[in-house]
Amino acid sequence: MTEQKISLLLVDDHEVVRNGIRLMLAGDARIEVTGEASTAREALNLIREQEFDVALVDLGLPDKPGLDLIKRMLS
Repeated sequence: MTEQKISLLLVDDHEVVRNGIRLMLAGDARIEVTGEASTAREALNLIREQEFDVALVDLGLPDKPGLDLIKRMLS
């Protein structure tokens, strides 16, 4: 039986951080990074287009605080 992978959205304005997290998670077959965004606006556009199980969000985004983005994602 095949387990369904956890779909993860990475939101961080630093590409090196996103790359590092993606590399760390690559060793876990249960998790798949299926979306990446560098701004809150990009993240909101992505969640309108597809569903994610989990979002890992930087709190210090350039266009909107990460906590505001999370609230918006949950509404």
